[in-house]
Amino acid sequence: MDSSLSEFVQTQFVRPEQLVAAARAFPVVYIPFGLIGWNGRHLPLGNDATKAHAFLAKVAQEYGGVVYPPVYFQHGFGRQLMVSLLTTLFGQLKKTGFRVILRCLSTGEE
Repeated sequence: MDSSLSEFVQTQFVRPEQLVAAARAFPVVYIPFGLIGWNGRHLPLGNDATKAHAFLAKVAQEYGGVVYPPVYFQHGFGRQLMVSLLTTLFGQLKKTGFRVILRCLSTGEE
């Protein structure tokens, strides 16, 4: 983990009551998406979502909200599978109290 990133804006590090409080204070959640794939010999396969997560954590620190852990997927995931997955995820986040869900998709293409 990047030590400059606050744990309090990263949902994987907060307790349930902290997450609910964060949703009440600023009901925005950022969700980083990225492909598992080749990024060159010098980079890990999950580099895209990891970069998106770090970027969104800095946004949350600066402007408010929290960032969800990276969501990784591979080329070839069917549309229906993704729609089902995201519908369920967004529904759960809404139940927690979030009203704005922003996603960041990093594909490795700059």
